[in-house]
Amino acid sequence: MVAIDWRAVEDEAIDLFRALLRVDTSNPPGNERPAAELLAELFRREGLDPTVIESQPTRANVVARLRGDGTGGGPLLLAAHLDVVPADASRWSAPPFGAELRDGWIWGRGAIDMKNMAAMSAMTLVLADRVADPVQESLSHAARREEVANRAVDLPALEAPPGRVLAPHGLEPEIARRGHDDSPVARQRRIAWASLLARVFDIDALACPRCGGV
Repeated sequence: MVAIDWRAVEDEAIDLFRALLRVDTSNPPGNERPAAELLAELFRREGLDPTVIESQPTRANVVARLRGDGTGGGPLLLAAHLDVVPADASRWSAPPFGAELRDGWIWGRGAIDMKNMAAMSAMTLVLADRVADPVQESLSHAARREEVANRAVDLPALEAPPGRVLAPHGLEPEIARRGHDDSPVARQRRIAWASLLARVFDIDALACPRCGGV
């Protein structure tokens, strides 16, 4: 196992996160292609083979896969969406797409829903590829254009449905089993929570402990 420089990995993850925040993927109109290409370029530099899929013009998804030797169980999909709720800059104390670092917090639309997960998932895949030889289970990263329920047509690059999906929605982490469908009540609760954060307060910020925050 290769030794991991966690300080360097954290810096790299934060840089990726802030780069994603600087890409305006407000939906509508939902131009996620630049954010998808940003992730795809990271994967290409690491020797992975990402696939960028447009379900509609400029509405792009990116998928990358690291194959395992099968000893660790079924495949795992790390999923996130790239679109964000539109932001009214006049109600912000920081530019909504500036990824400004202030008092240990990173400010930007999508910081908590859910470009944080997109960056963490991408770095998880990259790190697994760097240090594990071989990985025990297949690991896939899918950054989807939009938070939609069971729209498999958006992700044809996945050769087979994953055995497990890790896809936190808003601030509530969730493990979903294949064939399991969220109840309408649970789904609406997550949507309402994200809407409360994004629309009422019109603020997205994520703490960065290394930067002096909590």
